[in-house]
Amino acid sequence: MNSLRPRLILIVGLALAPLALASIGQGLLRLNARHKEVDQQLRSTAIYATHSEQAIFTDAKQLLQRLANGRELQSSPAQCQQLLQDALLSAPLYFNIAYIGPDGTTKCSAPAGQTAANYAKFSWWKPMTERRGFVVGDEYHHRLSGRNVLPVALPLYDRRGAFTGALRLAIDMQRLSQRMASNRLPENAVVLLLDHAGNVLAANKHVSSDVAKSVAALGQQNFDGTFITRIAGAGKWRWAAQPIGQDDKLVAFGMPESWLLGITPLYVFGEFLLPLLMILFAWAAIWLGTEWLVIRWTTYLKTVSGAYGRGDFAVPTGELKMAPDEFRLLGQEMKKMAQSIEARDLKLSLALAQEKSLAREIHHRVKNNLQIVSSLISLFGGKIVAPDARLAFQQITARVDALSLVHRLIEKSGPLPTVSMKTLFSELADQIQTSSEADGQKTVITSDICDCQVPMDMATPIALFAVEALTLGLYGSKATTQPVKLSLQPEGEDKLLLTVYNEFLADVSLSERTPSPMRVLAALAEQLGGRTWIDEAPDGARRLFLRFPHPGCALPDNIPSDDELGWGDGESALTCHVYGAHAQ
Repeated sequence: MNSLRPRLILIVGLALAPLALASIGQGLLRLNARHKEVDQQLRSTAIYATHSEQAIFTDAKQLLQRLANGRELQSSPAQCQQLLQDALLSAPLYFNIAYIGPDGTTKCSAPAGQTAANYAKFSWWKPMTERRGFVVGDEYHHRLSGRNVLPVALPLYDRRGAFTGALRLAIDMQRLSQRMASNRLPENAVVLLLDHAGNVLAANKHVSSDVAKSVAALGQQNFDGTFITRIAGAGKWRWAAQPIGQDDKLVAFGMPESWLLGITPLYVFGEFLLPLLMILFAWAAIWLGTEWLVIRWTTYLKTVSGAYGRGDFAVPTGELKMAPDEFRLLGQEMKKMAQSIEARDLKLSLALAQEKSLAREIHHRVKNNLQIVSSLISLFGGKIVAPDARLAFQQITARVDALSLVHRLIEKSGPLPTVSMKTLFSELADQIQTSSEADGQKTVITSDICDCQVPMDMATPIALFAVEALTLGLYGSKATTQPVKLSLQPEGEDKLLLTVYNEFLADVSLSERTPSPMRVLAALAEQLGGRTWIDEAPDGARRLFLRFPHPGCALPDNIPSDDELGWGDGESALTCHVYGAHAQ
């Protein structure tokens, strides 16, 4: 998120977020308000659409109440039948009317012969006597007429409140369905007359039994509101329901929710989508704008700066003429900076070349002076007869020649003043062998030196240490052959170990109180930041060790062990005598 482009996208997104949230909230409020409006319209339409169905049952109740007040009902069967016949003629939707006694038997009916012998067996008879109110029964098939009828009944009571019978009226369901279908209803509207179990008593359109049961169950719980069902292949439908009788039947009115809401979802979807599109277009504009106005030129300037970093200061910057003023001015400043760096590099190169030339001249002159000193010492030493003095002059000559060798190797080195250990020890061995041969001895030096480069300040004490170690007892010895073994190998990741095997080490005193060459070796080891010691093997042979740190030498992959060198079991089985730094 440290890049410019994501930060701009985040800032613009946060800036437009309140507007997007406000638009989405407005869409939700509009959708909620539209749902409330649709519910109100649906309830009003349901009341209007089911008014005729409600009126059928209301008229039936009023007709039965009017017949219950007629005197002919309690007169002779002929007068009772005539009263019922006249009432039936004025209401063609009703199938038959019957006056039933308290035991459930028919006293009179119209038309005659189309009523049951005993109504006490019907499921609606007992609830009617207990509820003392208008009852709508369950639909059944009338065998004599072959029609489906829906019975409604009104219980009768005398002045003392005793049950004296009931008036029963049958509604022709075929005519009721035809009437419901012929009503002027909105398009796609469905009107259902249902019982509490979800059975369709009458309908203007066919619906599945699952839908009818779902409408009946939800309708009985939502008489004061609306509810939603899903119809396979038709989506969501919104319904309103009204009870008939004493809540055991209901009339439901339903319409597709998509038809009710109309294009409102499209408006709401637009209010949801518009702010999102606005944010996306803003992000796209930021992406393209930063790519064309910023990223493009920063990438170009990065390429130019990379070329300047590699020392290619001739890279053209002509393309920046098309860049914005800020990047064009930045490119001009970078060009000026490159020209300044180029001029300074030229001055530094000249100064370094001059310094290198001076350094080589200094090392050359020091080397020449050391060679002159060595020649003078050899010249005067050759006239000395005393053995001790002659030996001292030979050792001084060896040390001066070692210093001269170091300066000669530094003079031949590259830009960095370093010395190769392999070259240094090889030429030191040649010098010592030549010097010993001049004294009538033959020195055989066997060396195993790693290919390491050390700085100039370390090369001098290392060379002097090697000269002291290799010449211990060499000059003045009566032996004609002097074997010497020499090894320089890495130890660990940051140390070098110099090992010298010289049989004259047995003549070197290990006492720190007695002046000995070990004092010189200890001083040189301390100068290198290391330590030196001589170990004693069980056979009495001695080895001289120098361990010192190295500043990142190029070390070989395979490091030979002491067994491979033929020098015994190593330091762990030996007694170590440490000079300079103490052993750890």
